[in-house]
Amino acid sequence: MSGILALYAHRQSADHGSGDRRFLERATDLLKARAPDGVDHLSSGPVHMIETRLDTGHPAEPADQGVIQWRGLMTVADVRLDCRRELSIRLERAGVSLPRGACDGQWVAAAWSALGSECPAYLHGDFSFVVWDPSSRMLAAARDHFGVRPLYFAELSSGVVVSNSLAPILAHPEVGVEKDPVGVLDYLLFDSNFEPDGTIWRGIRRVPPGHVVIWQGDGLRKGGTRRSVRFHEPWKSLSSEPMDPEERIEDFRAALRDAVRARAREGESIAISMSGGLDSTSLAAMACDLELRPRAYTLFYERAIEDREGELAAQTAEFLGIPHRRRSMDAYALFDRWQELPWSPMPGDPMVDAIYHDFDLDVLESSKVVLTGWGGDPLLLPERGLWCRRLAGGHWGAAVLDIWRSLLAVGKLPPMGLWSSWEMHRARRHWRQGFPRWLDPDFARGLDAEDRWRRQSPAFRDGAELAVEARKAGKGGPDRRLRRPEALRYTFDLQWSHVFERVDAGNRGLPLERRHPFFDHRVVDRALSAPTSPWCIDKHLLRKAMAGRLPVVVLKRPKSPQVGDPKHPEGRPLRELLETWLHMEPEIRCYIRTDVLLEELERQAPAGGGHQGGRHQSGGRRNRWSVSAAWRRPLNFAAWAARAGDELS
Repeated sequence: MSGILALYAHRQSADHGSGDRRFLERATDLLKARAPDGVDHLSSGPVHMIETRLDTGHPAEPADQGVIQWRGLMTVADVRLDCRRELSIRLERAGVSLPRGACDGQWVAAAWSALGSECPAYLHGDFSFVVWDPSSRMLAAARDHFGVRPLYFAELSSGVVVSNSLAPILAHPEVGVEKDPVGVLDYLLFDSNFEPDGTIWRGIRRVPPGHVVIWQGDGLRKGGTRRSVRFHEPWKSLSSEPMDPEERIEDFRAALRDAVRARAREGESIAISMSGGLDSTSLAAMACDLELRPRAYTLFYERAIEDREGELAAQTAEFLGIPHRRRSMDAYALFDRWQELPWSPMPGDPMVDAIYHDFDLDVLESSKVVLTGWGGDPLLLPERGLWCRRLAGGHWGAAVLDIWRSLLAVGKLPPMGLWSSWEMHRARRHWRQGFPRWLDPDFARGLDAEDRWRRQSPAFRDGAELAVEARKAGKGGPDRRLRRPEALRYTFDLQWSHVFERVDAGNRGLPLERRHPFFDHRVVDRALSAPTSPWCIDKHLLRKAMAGRLPVVVLKRPKSPQVGDPKHPEGRPLRELLETWLHMEPEIRCYIRTDVLLEELERQAPAGGGHQGGRHQSGGRRNRWSVSAAWRRPLNFAAWAARAGDELS
């Protein structure tokens, strides 16, 4: 993993040049928070590039990565490439060859020199990179298909700055610290950002997943034109080869094994963030198959809610014979450490951040790489209402065959989709339910917040638009190459990139790299190509692939949502905290009606307790709150904004 930054700066005066040097020194220090084990920098004409490196133990990684010069190009990359053999064949056809042992950054530079702006479409893995071509005066920034590696940019009067961390860009004197109103609204409503290139900062954009952004000529000056080109259309890479059951199971298991192997390279000590569910335990089983000797780490609740994660994770670790460490989340209090943790340029949840900060410190005692089980749920999502549509369309034979397959393989009827269709219909009729009263009315009205709430509601966001697009492109016709459009939609959802950004080392402030094997293109292709019946009913494909490799209790565990919101200690009274934050940052009142928010929170006060006038009413014993994440969000934003004023002043 690397920290990267590229600055295109017009030379206007000696003072301007000295300002660039001061900025580059500051940016280097900030990038070291994510990757402290080495620094490389290179300047050529108006372009300056910096790379800081994290040594994860892979012997080929740190020595020769750095800023790359290749056939006149300058490249800086945060990259982990898969499938080099296929890329090598394509490059050889273009007359380009690489020396033996070339690093990932050299492969990226060679691919760009041979394929130009089409090159990211042929790269598999996790990457964000910047290329400068002085011959055509072109600066390009590209981000991988899923957005696993972040990439941001700001356009300046003096040029452009690009980095995979927000903090160095915010440190540039020309980048303002004004918040983007749409970014604030999306955080308060959804804990996310639904603008493809949006961030919380008005002056900073992000490169969307699966896109390359290009500045050329006048585009390198503020007000010039930039091009954003989508290089990846998810349905185009899906296979449609028929397979017999045993072949499909083995093919999927092999793809998952290859995905884990690619993310656990020679010399690296590997950790796994392991719950008691099927996805992360499957990664642990594959790591054991590969003799990687992983260590497992689990977050769990003992009393706050009914939770078997710790118990089942411990049984899995014992079954696999791997070291296991658990951390209970019960004692973490709301906002107790809001001033202690490293400040993040993205708003989050102080309590959740404290939990993951301590979790990351646990992992860093033995490893700098942790695998997650994220992505397994959307990949094996059944197609909703498939059987009802078949019956309604007169395809009785296909419907009966699917039901028979489900009964034979899973032992139960497939979900008919009647209840989910009714729930969706009800949600569309009552879409205003839950819209927050505590939003400032002028702020909400100016951005048409209610309409944004409606459009981004899950009831109005499904896979139908992908199915239409794909069929227009000639995919998913009578041969049904586009199976399960909702699964495709949720796997490639823009919100995954926001999740990856939030847990990225540049945001967390700790040098720990997260890798996500279920977002490997080989696993995605095998999973999304599987028919709903029987393979996606209760994740049947993954359960069959892991048979004999996991405890029976995990293999047979049904998928179940978390029961209720955990009850956490209150810490300081919320009214007192909010008054502190408003004193530190009065701008909070531009977005939130604090009187309405406090009134609503008082209704959720713990039974027999509560707080009035900032004083506990429970005899000195700390109250335990069950405040949902949606209700914590305006408080989280207030805490973050209060610290932002201090950090950026």
